[in-house]
Amino acid sequence: MNKQKQLRFVNPALAVLLALQALSGMLHDVLPNGVFEVLHSCGWALVVLAVYHVYLNWPWVQKNILPTPNK
Repeated sequence: MNKQKQLRFVNPALAVLLALQALSGMLHDVLPNGVFEVLHSCGWALVVLAVYHVYLNWPWVQKNILPTPNK
């Protein structure tokens, strides 16, 4: 599977996991404890997908964020 196909899966999944973490954190006092634990325990998947996202986009990061100084 090429990078573009992988990013088509990773990017939406990353957005959903980020939204779940934010919403479960904001609604902590409203949600039942069991629901909060299930939703908020997906944080490890967010970290894993974020690292994988950076890995897939590393050439772009090197070109645009970490430019080499002109000699």
